[in-house]
Amino acid sequence: GEGGMVFLISQYQAEPLARWQPAQWIPGVRDFHRARMLWKLGCSASALTKMINDVLRLKLGFTVYTYEEGKSITAGRFTHALQYLHCVSIRVIRSSLRDSTIEAKCTSAAACPAWVPFALV
Repeated sequence: GEGGMVFLISQYQAEPLARWQPAQWIPGVRDFHRARMLWKLGCSASALTKMINDVLRLKLGFTVYTYEEGKSITAGRFTHALQYLHCVSIRVIRSSLRDSTIEAKCTSAAACPAWVPFALV
């Protein structure tokens, strides 16, 4: 977590919340909990993979929940007070020897804090 204790129930629900992100299924609610950007980078797929691996080694308080080498990564961390799980997902859209296009999304995984029982539903 981000400074402070993370409840056990929050820890148990974190991985399914990060994978499924049910707050993104609710029309009208999801737009308040999401940001999306496309980035065009002047580097190859192998350089992009190396950058992602380097970022993972920094250990900025994020937990990695999904990782597909050279394709995508989803990581998350809990907010300080209420333990909402915020996720950052990076997905490779297009990659060549000279450049790459990636999509970066930041979302709230659930419409309620992760310590609420059955926050997935």
